[in-house]
Amino acid sequence: MAGKYLTGILLVALALPAVVLGQGGRYGGHTLEFGTRDSDFAADYVTMLQTDLSKLGYDDYLLKSGKLESAFGPATGAAVKAFQRDWGLPVTGVVGAETTAALERAVAGGRPESTEPPPKLTLLESAQITIKAGEKGRYDIKPAQGTTYVISCGGDCLEANVVNPYDAYARVVTPPADVRYALEELGDDGKAVIFDDVPFAGKYFVEIEPLNDLKDTSVLIRIYELTR
Repeated sequence: MAGKYLTGILLVALALPAVVLGQGGRYGGHTLEFGTRDSDFAADYVTMLQTDLSKLGYDDYLLKSGKLESAFGPATGAAVKAFQRDWGLPVTGVVGAETTAALERAVAGGRPESTEPPPKLTLLESAQITIKAGEKGRYDIKPAQGTTYVISCGGDCLEANVVNPYDAYARVVTPPADVRYALEELGDDGKAVIFDDVPFAGKYFVEIEPLNDLKDTSVLIRIYELTR
């Protein structure tokens, strides 16, 4: 009887490594969702997820409040949903096996499969401006009605907003993955936004915030016309 009991324990023990290996993966085989935190796991999987999303260009969602969340909160969930939309996945805000696999491919340099033609970016203007220490930069633009623009600020740019003469912020959105990839193909790895809601043709300006406000900062502004 004792021999059968020990044999059973041995069989279970032999099976355990297979189970553990089967639970592997980028985030240890865990499902990451709203409310989870690093302390829930044996490794800092939530921080790893946030780092991955940041590398993939989703900082605008992750840093909505100005700083990174200490757990999987609304900002992390918004970044996950944006990634899922970009990759054609069910938009759940939950990082399960399918989303984890897509993140692994993305971090390795893969791109989502798409049957749509790639977007076309036509460079309209490019300018190098110097932002004084402690100030925000400003670059004037004159958008045309109905035109969609991608505005990129390379180098040390932290943020760009489009403002009209009446100091009302226009609608500015983070470019989806296909536009970011198109920018990369052009050698533009700057911080980029899409400006596509021009209520009337007129004069606007791009307000640029540099990463370093302790010294004069040179920032390269590029404005593209976006067509699909």
